[in-house]
Amino acid sequence: SDPGPDTIGQIVIDWGDGSSDTIQGSSGTPTHVYAADGHYTIRATTTDEDGSNWAEHEIQIGDNPFPM
Repeated sequence: SDPGPDTIGQIVIDWGDGSSDTIQGSSGTPTHVYAADGHYTIRATTTDEDGSNWAEHEIQIGDNPFPM
């Protein structure tokens, strides 16, 4: 069980290319521009009053196929 209202206090997005964004609260729509084609793993970490949770997603930028 997860007590409490689950109010997001912070979101940290690691774009997988060495850059990251930190968003206070849960508002906003993050965007990112990659400087080079490649295979990247995006990791988003949310923090609320109960702690932190994260999720990852792999993406391919550009025409060159990379094994995923």
